[in-house]
Amino acid sequence: MRVLVVEDSEKLRRSVGYAVDDCGDGEQGLWQAQAVDCDVIVLDLMLPGLEGLAMIRQLRDRGNKTHSWC
Repeated sequence: MRVLVVEDSEKLRRSVGYAVDDCGDGEQGLWQAQAVDCDVIVLDLMLPGLEGLAMIRQLRDRGNKTHSWC
């Protein structure tokens, strides 16, 4: 299973306990979610650059159906 964690707090990103792909802002998260085939995306709602819900809307508009939790 491949997990993408999009969270601006590096401490929280590193505390997940699994080997995950991670990034610290919404724009980078959007790029990574499209570039890598993820099974799950866990993201913060209040991200720098592009907030979490806007990121999910853009992914959905582009046909990405990855399971996402905010």
